[in-house]
Amino acid sequence: GQPGIFGYHKAFEPTTGAAADIVFVCEGAFDALSVLEAGQQAIGLNSTSNADALIKKLEEHPTAATLVICLDNDEAGKKTAERLKDGLRRLNISYCSADICGSAKDPNESLTADRAAFEAAIAKAVASTAARPDNTAAYLDGLMAGEIEKFKQGKDRKTGFPNLDEKAGGLYSGLYVLAAISSLGKTTFALQMADQLAAAGNDVLFFSMEQSRLEMVSKSLARMTAQADMKNAVTSLSIRKGYLPAQVVAAADQYKRQTGERLSIIEGNFNADISFIGDYIRQYIRRNDARPVVMIDYLQILQPAADGKSRLSKKDEIDLAVTELKRLSRELDLTIIVISSLNRMNYQTPVAFESLKESGGIEYTCDVVWGLQLACLDEDLFDGDNKGKVKAQRKRINDAKAEEPRKIKLVCLKNRYGISSYDCAFEYYPAFDLFVPAKTVAAVAPQQHKRKY
Repeated sequence: GQPGIFGYHKAFEPTTGAAADIVFVCEGAFDALSVLEAGQQAIGLNSTSNADALIKKLEEHPTAATLVICLDNDEAGKKTAERLKDGLRRLNISYCSADICGSAKDPNESLTADRAAFEAAIAKAVASTAARPDNTAAYLDGLMAGEIEKFKQGKDRKTGFPNLDEKAGGLYSGLYVLAAISSLGKTTFALQMADQLAAAGNDVLFFSMEQSRLEMVSKSLARMTAQADMKNAVTSLSIRKGYLPAQVVAAADQYKRQTGERLSIIEGNFNADISFIGDYIRQYIRRNDARPVVMIDYLQILQPAADGKSRLSKKDEIDLAVTELKRLSRELDLTIIVISSLNRMNYQTPVAFESLKESGGIEYTCDVVWGLQLACLDEDLFDGDNKGKVKAQRKRINDAKAEEPRKIKLVCLKNRYGISSYDCAFEYYPAFDLFVPAKTVAAVAPQQHKRKY
């Protein structure tokens, strides 16, 4: 059977929360006994898979003790230590990492090789839990270099849209919002980005609260038929109706090769909440040893946690969801992109923070805020006072929506990772669920084409 956690009941007393001020977390029972011999309280996981069991126990019975993580000095130990840290951060339990092994494989080997050095390492670890465990000197010595390396990885994670990647500089860990009015293609834009990220080798989780997996995958196949040959492209609606000519079959084969198993589309069925999303992501990370890019469609129908339902206004629910998604992105070091609707009163004005539907939390909490809008909103008709121009504005917007391709502009309202504001032009083919950067349209999309319905 599965071995239990050695020494847990001695170190943690469920009735009071903790039986010691400091508890060393080791990998094996003999490692824990070695720390006990040096005069400190310790537990042994007895299995790296028990890291999750420990977090679950601490979630049920929180402790006031500071945990000193000192697992084996190998790759498995390092990965398990990171999982423990993620869980402890989520539970707001004080912890620190300590190297008490030196050049040895594990604490027990270190004790038997040089008792004096081992006891000195234990004493140093205990000192690190003193009154100022979060001082910047310790951070500079032990953590900053590693966190810089993690952050640098974001510059190599691209959206797949050359014009956007040039200005955004990459997709960094943090919370992104993509906002637009209804039927402007925000889900399609995010899905194309997800496909491009997966094709580049990134794991992607797409939580679709509104559209089915069939709708989403048929969009991707329609796009690929258009990218291959616009004149003979097939619409996603036709694919869903069962029209599967050779070009669709070829697109399906290419799609499987490009994305492999890296893209997952999770149907939310209108009842997915923050807890479900967080648990799904953590389980995915544990099983695949990969940190995915996460996309959520969309914010306004994302349910609050079960214990928060029916006690908050809709605005407060959305603000809470934004805060929890930000916390999740920081806890798990993830890029999370959430789609948001816009207020109806702002449909005839360029995207601005005032347009963001029912939430002020987006402006202050998110790291990057993108908006999609019709390019025509930059025309003189939409400048200044709208008095007497509403009818003309509505007609112009309807005409712009009827264009093929539609002229779309992505605007960046906030960016913590570089240029504070910028915009990118796209041409959108709604029939084929395809966004093309404007500067490459002529080479990719002929003006005349024949739809296959």
